[in-house]
Amino acid sequence: MKAVRETTTELATIQFRDQQAKDRFFREIQANRSRDPDAHCLTPRERAVLFDALESVSNIGPDQRRGGRLIREGVPVDGELVLDVDLWHPGTAELAREAEAQFRALVERFGGRVTGMVRPILRTLMIARVRGSRLLLDEMLTYDRVSRIDLPPVIEMAPTTIFLHSPVMADPVQIPNDGPVACVVDSGIVSGHPLLRDLIVDEEDFDSGEDTPVDLAGHGTEVAGVVAYGDLRACLESGNSWVPKVRLINAKVMKADRNWPGNLRATFADEERAETQIADAITRFATDPDRRCRVFNLSLGNEDFLLNRGHQLPWAMMLDDLARKLDIVIVVAAGNAWPEIPSPSSAEDFQKAIREQILGDAHALIDPASAINVLTVGSLARHEVPHQRDPSENRPDLVASPKNGPSPFTRTGLLRSNGSGTCRTVKPELVSFGGNYSLTTDGRWNQLDFALAEPVLNFNHTQRLLRYSSGTSIAAPYVTHVCSITEHRLRQLNGNQPVSANLIRALVAHSAIVPPEAARWLSDGQSKSEAINRRLRAVGYGRPDPSRSCYSTENRVLLYAEDQIAERRFHLYQLEMPSEFIAEGGHRLIRATLAFDPPVRGTRLEYQSRAMTMQLIRGVSTDEICTALAKLDGEATNIALPARAKRFHPQLFEWSTLQSQISESTNKSNFVSPDDDAQNRQSWHLLVGCKHRFDVDETDIPQNYAVVLSLEHSNQKVRLYQALKIQIQVAEQVRVQRGR
Repeated sequence: MKAVRETTTELATIQFRDQQAKDRFFREIQANRSRDPDAHCLTPRERAVLFDALESVSNIGPDQRRGGRLIREGVPVDGELVLDVDLWHPGTAELAREAEAQFRALVERFGGRVTGMVRPILRTLMIARVRGSRLLLDEMLTYDRVSRIDLPPVIEMAPTTIFLHSPVMADPVQIPNDGPVACVVDSGIVSGHPLLRDLIVDEEDFDSGEDTPVDLAGHGTEVAGVVAYGDLRACLESGNSWVPKVRLINAKVMKADRNWPGNLRATFADEERAETQIADAITRFATDPDRRCRVFNLSLGNEDFLLNRGHQLPWAMMLDDLARKLDIVIVVAAGNAWPEIPSPSSAEDFQKAIREQILGDAHALIDPASAINVLTVGSLARHEVPHQRDPSENRPDLVASPKNGPSPFTRTGLLRSNGSGTCRTVKPELVSFGGNYSLTTDGRWNQLDFALAEPVLNFNHTQRLLRYSSGTSIAAPYVTHVCSITEHRLRQLNGNQPVSANLIRALVAHSAIVPPEAARWLSDGQSKSEAINRRLRAVGYGRPDPSRSCYSTENRVLLYAEDQIAERRFHLYQLEMPSEFIAEGGHRLIRATLAFDPPVRGTRLEYQSRAMTMQLIRGVSTDEICTALAKLDGEATNIALPARAKRFHPQLFEWSTLQSQISESTNKSNFVSPDDDAQNRQSWHLLVGCKHRFDVDETDIPQNYAVVLSLEHSNQKVRLYQALKIQIQVAEQVRVQRGR
């Protein structure tokens, strides 16, 4: 039998500093082809290593510079063109100013104008909004500094249906002035909606073009309702108990597209780039001394930018930089895909085909869902029994996804073992309910079955207070709701002083639970490793719960810490396992979660400048671990511990800026065994390490991070909280040991 070797082809774009550098590169190619041993500066061996790996090298042409929407919809026939132009960043501020001046001169020479400011994104791109003619477009498509040209992005909104009845609403409860708050960056909010009155603490229109913060499209009001109330279906099913938990800041960046049928599309400003509007809105409310907002919701995305094996996406780069610099939590929707309709041979096979689509390339994350320093949210299907049935049909109803499984439209991450860092991170990290689809009798998707879709606030509240919708746009604001409540709780515990975004992200992820139905459906017929990979790609760490992120119970205890760590260093946390945890029979669980926010650089395929590792270790002493760490060479994490040591080290998580691992069992020997060192039988350690990937401006600055550790026992009579509280009071001064 002949082994088949798998090969991977990568498309790389090279940016040269100037024309001389580009000419030199092509001279080296020619020297390699001619086998001239004395040509130029590279040796023949160096040329062979570089150029033999390249199938072809060519200049970027006009076709490679066209964006997805420009390719799909073509050039508008009538009127002045409005274009988003991405330019290569030449590397320094001085060169960037020179490049901007040259680009503006080109645009003006062909009768156009730059309406949106030229803004750099990291040291990778400069972005601009340009208005002009078809002639200008043709000229820019051949301009060397242009990376990409596209029509402005639009947000396709999910179809909605009006609520079939008007439930009786209770009067909303007012939230204290220092209560939880979140900023909704969207199409605005209808502040006069009966369920949103007195909840909006600030609002601003960021040059949307409608000159009002009021939502005229409907999308922002839907999102705002979920941010404020959390689970709207739970509000309905609990006897119309409408108790808001989160106050709102309205940052309007989109307007209704009046030229689109049914207005089911929102678009961005005519004069400014979407990136500029979003960055301005986030910065405004994050830095305003009267607001200091820490949590932002972006149920927005550019469907023409899909994550693949290449560079990080531009919106994502901007959000990664903002999240780190402003120390804020940004929650983004994974994006919606349009699933193909499988041949309905049987209900089970129908759903299996949908499952494979969800995990396929067509459902890859869109921009900015691939950002690594934000929380990305996918969608779950809450129900699988449709309301609308055709009694004349003999076949059973065909519903796309099973109950609590990933929604048929949700987008999924890559999580591969090789490739760039963006392909090796857990995305989406979290999920919540966003709806389900069923198949109509004439073979079309039904997106509006109110038994499968999710209730949301109706911006036209004089017609009905609620309507139904579906999409990851509805799932993301639930996570924002949980983040806001968690941030507020931590601030209370910290004397009303702010806490880090890393700690908020870590606690929210730590609270998440993967629905068992989703885990079974995704792992059906798969090996253990593949099942884990598929689960993480589709539903991440699960659906968060604010009661689990903010509070301990007697049989479930949360411990957390924040710290800074230098590159190529380790921190070691020690925990003595309470005897009650081991002695009492039942299901036991230890969970550890790590969150950090590394610097990024968009000019590199690897993208993130640091990685962090985390592993749970039991059965050995602190001294033994520190001795082993002292012998390490460089960044090695496979430390040489005694054979009795038991380690839980998920290599798959290494590139993720949010990592959560669980060790659970009903078997006592999984937590303590006779092989353990007699003096350290109940000693567990959490080892955290920081890896250097490449140099950035912040290389010498320590990495901020947060860790959360929890113990949980199924027997509610096991009093872990009191036991650990006593232990921590005694051991507080020695709980952190630093290795080399």
